Amino acid sequence: MDPALIGGIQTSTLIQPDWSSSPVFRVGGGYRWGGGSRISLSYWQFDDDQGVTADGPGLGNLVYTIGPFLDTGAGYNNMGNPGHADFNAALTAQTVDIAWGRQKMMSDYFDVEWSLGLRYAHFEETISGFYDDDASTGLTFGSVRWGAYKFNEAEMIGARAAVRCTYFLTDRIAGTGSIGFSMLEGEVSSVSSFWDSDAGGRPAASATDVDDNRSGRIQDLDVGLMLFFMDDMLRIKLGYESSFWDGIPSDLMRNPTGSVANLRNRDDLSFSAYTLGLYLEF
Repeated sequence: MDPALIGGIQTSTLIQPDWSSSPVFRVGGGYRWGGGSRISLSYWQFDDDQGVTADGPGLGNLVYTIGPFLDTGAGYNNMGNPGHADFNAALTAQTVDIAWGRQKMMSDYFDVEWSLGLRYAHFEETISGFYDDDASTGLTFGSVRWGAYKFNEAEMIGARAAVRCTYFLTDRIAGTGSIGFSMLEGEVSSVSSFWDSDAGGRPAASATDVDDNRSGRIQDLDVGLMLFFMDDMLRIKLGYESSFWDGIPSDLMRNPTGSVANLRNRDDLSFSAYTLGLYLEF
């Protein structure tokens, strides 16, 4: 976090990783009966990591936001303002879906397919790195490198409902779109630590928080163009999809004990992607 003093009021700008595009994959299979009913199983995963560095202006003017504050015996202390920060952030998200659905032709050109099932969702966020203080910015402990670490994890399971509509523009091209909702229950945990990387005998701190009765939801949306080949046995889909996770990617250590001011809670996260899909039916 990089604060600035403007007109006597301290304002802050969060320094965060510049998340870039990363490959994401989904794989699945299923069985369809002649009457239009089907059962399916699918797996989706996102995995990415990015680094971020920052230097404070002047004598150093960054604020510690990763790791709990140190209890010096005379109250909580953030040691001053570090002049340099270097961190790596990694995200992993996964879902497993099992569903039963049914397709119904509404007309010669339009069909609707609905599905009901179960979803398992897993989320991990790891932030690790260090802050550097020198004699001018390390107001309490002088020149030192502080290691900091935070790990957030969530595992949830619950019900999912979805509906897909497909409109055939020609015999070989169709526009398709779907929306899905998941209501989940499970556990969220956060671990955070802060220590002296120079092993100079300075104090260290660690904290853990667990919420084992957490509710979350996921909203999925996708639109695309479907191309049909080989008597409809081969399908290629070009599209766009997004997924909004709420209550699952939570940071329970967002406001550690000793914080001067509360940071805005982080309880939601969005994923989006342009997609190329290959479907085989036999």
